[in-house]
Amino acid sequence: MVPMSDQQPPDPEPAPPPFGAPPPPDAPPPPGQWQPQGYGYGMAAGPAKNNGLAIASMVCGIVGLIVFAVVLGTLAIIFGGVALSRINSSNGTQKGKNMAIAGLVLGPIDIILWIIVLNAVT
Repeated sequence: MVPMSDQQPPDPEPAPPPFGAPPPPDAPPPPGQWQPQGYGYGMAAGPAKNNGLAIASMVCGIVGLIVFAVVLGTLAIIFGGVALSRINSSNGTQKGKNMAIAGLVLGPIDIILWIIVLNAVT
């Protein structure tokens, strides 16, 4: 057993650094803060999403072949043009260019077929 006079008092805890002082070099970054990954370009933004207007354009073009050709054909052309413009200016964050083109092609076909059917009926 060690006599009481020979015991050392416990070391006091170090004081925290003053506000705004840089952390020590070996300290980990605070949670939730960005950590550099070294060399390279970092992480990708994620997969590209389909443009909703491109999907609507293609669906309007397909359904317009069966019913409401004038209305759906016109909507297919409008939606396809807007979608194609947005996809081209999105720098790769949106996809669906082929669906927009399909709507742009099917829209006029819908209208032409409607005119042919209308002339055949009358």
